[in-house]
Parts: sequence; structure tokens; C-alpha cells
Amino acid sequence: MQKLEDTQIILLAGGKGTRLIEHTKDYIPKPMVLINGKPALQHLIEMCLEQGFRNFLILLNHKAEKIINFFGTGEKFNANIDYQIEDSPRGTAGALFDSMDKLSERFIVIYADTYINVNLKKFLKYHVDNKTKASIFVHPNNHPYDSDLVQVDKNNLVVNLYSPTDRPKNPIRNLVNAALYVLEKSIFNGDILENGVIDIARDLFPKILNNGIKISAYISPEYIKDFGTIDRLSQVKKDIKKYLPEKLSDSYPRKAIFIDRDGTLIEDVGHLSDINEIRLFRNSGKALNQINNSGILGICVTNQPVIARGELTIDGLKDIHAQLELMLSMEKGYLNDIFYCPHYPESGFIGEVRSLKINCECRKPNIGMIKEASRIYSINLQKSWIIGDSCNDMLAGNRAGLKKILVLTGETTERLKLKCCPDFTFSSFYYATNWILFKYYKISKILKKFQESFFGIKDVIIIGPAIMSMNICGVFSEINTELGIRKELKIINKHKSENNFGCYQGMDNTSRKAVNWRTKKIFLFEKSPAQVSKNLIKINIVIQKNITKTPYLIKKDPISFTLFV
Repeated sequence: MQKLEDTQIILLAGGKGTRLIEHTKDYIPKPMVLINGKPALQHLIEMCLEQGFRNFLILLNHKAEKIINFFGTGEKFNANIDYQIEDSPRGTAGALFDSMDKLSERFIVIYADTYINVNLKKFLKYHVDNKTKASIFVHPNNHPYDSDLVQVDKNNLVVNLYSPTDRPKNPIRNLVNAALYVLEKSIFNGDILENGVIDIARDLFPKILNNGIKISAYISPEYIKDFGTIDRLSQVKKDIKKYLPEKLSDSYPRKAIFIDRDGTLIEDVGHLSDINEIRLFRNSGKALNQINNSGILGICVTNQPVIARGELTIDGLKDIHAQLELMLSMEKGYLNDIFYCPHYPESGFIGEVRSLKINCECRKPNIGMIKEASRIYSINLQKSWIIGDSCNDMLAGNRAGLKKILVLTGETTERLKLKCCPDFTFSSFYYATNWILFKYYKISKILKKFQESFFGIKDVIIIGPAIMSMNICGVFSEINTELGIRKELKIINKHKSENNFGCYQGMDNTSRKAVNWRTKKIFLFEKSPAQVSKNLIKINIVIQKNITKTPYLIKKDPISFTLFV
């Protein structure tokens, strides 16, 4: 049996790069554009070599000699490189068809104007295990409306492919053809056109689907992005500086933010069953865009009892989620995946689905959906978060070992009944996301250094807006636990009108005390820092107008500091 790494790599490098002409000056072909001091094509070849692939066929047309002169036979790269030069452009599938005598029985196709960091062996094994004739690498992106979309069935077999100008009546998932394929040579037999321009996605795949040949879709969050325009090339370079390709790879467990749907991402209209009732909270898509650009996965986990109650079909739910993904993309954001629980144990609904009326492991506060997402996407739960508006979300976070953020966009009656305190509280999903991405880790670093400097101080007085002060208190509590410090923390709320309960079970307005049920500490809500210990440090909280700005701490006097968050 052929080893996976013996599979041939086909690099499509014949494009003219007219959209990059301003950058290349037409002196070099597009695949030779420098990224971090190396030609982009060299990055691709070296990535393949690192995974054990040695055999390459590069399909050329425009300025072919530039590429041949640089790579030669591949000997200096410890690779075997062969070339096929088109007389005239024939399209991606046409170029493959014209190279039939040089193709192996199975091969991987990579476009040379993409920068990728993908586990090709894993992709190839998926293809072999599925026993299909072709496999397409697909992923969500933030512009599905102008991308080629791939429609799949429950087994991730391709049902149809849609260009931006050819869309079905019902919305479909944000699964974009990333132009990375595993193909069997046998698909070129039969009635494939021998003449004219033939494109893989537009011509070849629809034809073989019509002939009953199966195509599988490989869904992955790994980094793959084309640099065919000046803007996209610039974005790829920025992503590399942020280590985005490495963060999204499967070399190490990934970080994720698990996100509740109703009351967190979208308004809770009460058992949503109508696609027209979806209403995004302000900046939900923008928040997801920030998550996407950070290298952290954004995964929705949602209880959907409407299925068990018979109020919505699974197909109807998929339509709702497809529409939700489209709406999020209008704000340049996307979800890496959506996991839903269709079960509901209570009975008595007209049209209910009896097989789904069970106590399951997936319905929050159980963690079946989180565990399944962790398995599929190799997620490090200890370094991940959950954002939600209910006690069930917080309990699920507790059970899964996630850091938890409660957002105040759900039902107030639910929040007041909390028995499981979140780690942090924010007014919306957008502000919760900003805390994770731009504030929490920097503030933790600042306050840890602060605590180590004032180890003997008895009291820390935090003066500022109630919710943010409580969040800072939460960070202090984590640090104190880590350092083994037992220190009294007190909050002085500067805004009496602001909701003080946040992550607290209840509040006695007479004594102005609230109990934090996570740490069992009592915090004081006072009008002024009167009659407090002399052995103390005061920290004033100032919220910066630019919420993505880096937090910093300023010392005002020996016992007073200002923390800008």
C-alpha cells in the first residue's frame, strides 16, 4: 500500500497575477511574491517537505522560467520537482487534464497563490478513509456572499457547489471552497472536455457530481488564505506577524470561546422558529470578527428544545443557522461551528417528537456539545471560555473547566436566581469579547506584578463602576489563589444607579453588602472609603474610551493607583 507521504503534490502556478501587477511590476510571476523574505511558492514547498511530501509537479504558464530557474530539480530543497508548461491557459482543470501523463493515481492540488498551514496528511487520510474520488477543503470565512459555497449532507458529502452569482432559494451554511483538493486521477476519464478552458470548481466538480461520483468535504479551521490582491497579500503578512497560521493549526490544542445563541448572540424571542425573527444584538458580528482575527475559535453551543417540541424541524433549524451566519458575515464575522441539542425532557406539546423527549448529555448545563466540539477541533478547555446569559451556560462552563462570562442581555429573572456565579460579568457579548481579547490577560499580568510588590498589604480598595470593579475583583481573586494570598478585597461603587448584583446571588440594600458565591467573600459597597484599614492600597478604575486599548496602571502616590482598562 502506498504511504501517504508518497502522494504527489500538484502546485498550480500558471496565473498571470494581474491584480498584483502593482506589486510584482510583471517582473516575477505571482507565486514568487516575497512573504517574510521568501517566495510564497517556497513556503508551500517547505510546508509539504516538513510533512514528508517529496514529489512535486508544478504547472506553469506565465514567466515559467523564473520559477524553473529558482527551484530547478528541487535537489537543493531535498525534493523531486517536475514541471508542466501550458502553451496557452486552459484553466485549473484543463492544466491538470493536459498533464495526465505526469499525474500519479492520487494527488493533492494546491493553488500557488495561497498561504497555508494545513495538516495535509490528516486531510489525505480523511479522503482515503471516505473512499471518495475527490475531497474539498472547506471552511467558513467573513465574506461568504462573494465566495464559492459548498453544500454538504449530514455525512459531509458534497451535495452541490454554488458560485456567488448562483445561490439556492434557502440560505446555506457558510462553508467556503478553500481551493485545496485531494483528487483521484480516474475522475478525468469519461466525458471531461478535452478542449477549452476548464475550471475545477466551476466545471469539473459539477460534472462528476452529475455522473454520480462522490465528493467529500473536509471542514477545518486551519489557515488557508489567497494573496491574489494587494489587500489580501497585506492581510496575510499581518496574520503571519500575529502567528495566526500557527494558532489555527492542529499542532497544539486550540483555544475557543463557546457562545450561547439566544440572549447572547441574538435576541431571545422565545423559542425561535421563524427565520424572519432573527435579530442580532448590536456588534455581534464585529465581536466575532475580533475573535476570528485572534486565532481563537468561535463556537456556538445552543439548546434547541423547539425540535423536540415539534415547533421546528432540523432542516428549519439549519436554515435559521445559515441565515444567522449570513447576517454575521455582513459584519465580517463568522462562527467556526454551531452545535445544537434537539432534546427536551418535558412532555405535553402538540406535535412533539417522542424520540427526543429524553434526558441527554448534550443539553446545557450538561457538556456533551462542548466535549464534542473539543474532540473535533482539538480544543484546550482549560484555556477556553464560555459566554452566555443564563445559569445553564455558567454551570456548563463550571463542569467543563472553562472561564465563564455572564452577559446581561438575557432574562433578568434568570440572573437574579443565579446559584452559580460567573467569573466575570458584562453588558453584552461585544464587551465580553473585548475583555477576553484585549483586557483580561494584560490586566492579570499587571495585577499579579502589583500583588507581588505589595505582598504584605492587608486591604485592596477598588473604586470604580460596579460591574468593572467586580470584574477586576475577580482577577484579583484568581491571582490571590494562585499566589496563596488571603487578602480582603473591597469595592466602592462610584455609580449608585448601576446594577450592583452582576455575578452575585443577591444584595441587601440596607447593609449595602453582597456575597460573591464563587469566593464566599463579602464585598462592601460604600459611598466613600471611610473607616477602612490604614494598611491598604486604593485602585481607581478608569474605563478608556477605546475599549481595545491596552490596559495600564499609574501610581498616583504610595498607596493610590489608577488602572486604565
